[in-house]
Amino acid sequence: MLLLLADAKRRPTNGCGFIQLVHSNLLLAPFSHLIKFFASLFNGNYGLSIILMTISSRLALMPMMMKQYRNQLVMKEKMNVIQPELKKYKRSTKNKQKDPEAQKKNATRDDANFIKT
Repeated sequence: MLLLLADAKRRPTNGCGFIQLVHSNLLLAPFSHLIKFFASLFNGNYGLSIILMTISSRLALMPMMMKQYRNQLVMKEKMNVIQPELKKYKRSTKNKQKDPEAQKKNATRDDANFIKT
């Protein structure tokens, strides 16, 4: 958020009118006004204003973060259920991969069969 505000004055006007309009009107102006408002509440202290903006933005994003955390837990449970089957599959494929010469013969034979059909 602070980087957006800091970056606003350094951007050259290179004909990207719509992007600049969106950037300045939808992103910079509201945050700038909120920071100034919070700073006025704290007698001009912009440090506390930025801290308050950070806390409020984290609180606003909290529902999405909680949903993501719940989805992560569900995925972890699913992986715990599938894990034994994956280990069996890895063991079976590991045994098959130990003989590279046999793999080459099988691959060339499979390719030859594919070309014949």
